Amino acid sequence: MAAATSEGARPGFAVRRVVVALDAQCDHLAAIETACEFAGRWRCAVAGIFVVGSDLVRLGSLPGIRQVCLGTGGMLPGADLEHDIAALERRARRVLEDAARRIGAEASFTVARGGIDETTGLAGDDLLIVEATVRPFAGGFALDTRWRRLAAAARHPVLLRRRRTAAPGPVACLHDGSPAAERALAAALRLADDRGQPLVLVLADDLDDGAEAALAPALEARRPPARVVRAGGGEAGWSRSLAAQRPALVVVPADMPVGRWATTPDADVLILR
Repeated sequence: MAAATSEGARPGFAVRRVVVALDAQCDHLAAIETACEFAGRWRCAVAGIFVVGSDLVRLGSLPGIRQVCLGTGGMLPGADLEHDIAALERRARRVLEDAARRIGAEASFTVARGGIDETTGLAGDDLLIVEATVRPFAGGFALDTRWRRLAAAARHPVLLRRRRTAAPGPVACLHDGSPAAERALAAALRLADDRGQPLVLVLADDLDDGAEAALAPALEARRPPARVVRAGGGEAGWSRSLAAQRPALVVVPADMPVGRWATTPDADVLILR
């Protein structure tokens, strides 16, 4: 297991711009509120990127395609699909601009057809916030969202917004001694300070004592004191150790297996390279 970085070389966590990704699939009000909360705290710009899936638009243009309105059960012409997406785009733009105006932040809005890529201007010091769950329908059934796949490949920090309650909870950081885990700890420290939340550090069970001791200077002056726990063995052990802390936010290195945090559903997840 890699040793932790020394205190003098410990990285920081800085954000140039908060970007919220939007589409026709998810209800983005909470993601926009979260983006503007961070932009207000850090005095930075906020940007919205509305992604229009090219496959969905192409499908709507095919002859014979019909939409089913789940509210009424009625059939709608497929040609109305692009009109409906445009209406959702306008609504998202309005909600973002209104929220940014309330905090006095500079706001921008972009429409990306096909997906988020380098043409949208995302940089390594941007924080991308995405809604990780879709609107349920037909008694709670919901399709998977594209954002989970995006987060796995992103070169910048990605916050998956998954919370469905306002219950309080700590910021938890999963740490395996790697350089990416050091960056995750830097982010967790800042977010816990900014939000006034307790900090929990969940360490790999095979992290050596010297590496754990090297983390102490970053934790010793915290009030309330940071809680340090060892993860149980295997992926299930990580998951159980994390769930026991009941976190509101989990900060993880991007290369850490998803199984370590995915089973803690009522927590947002910040993924860092």
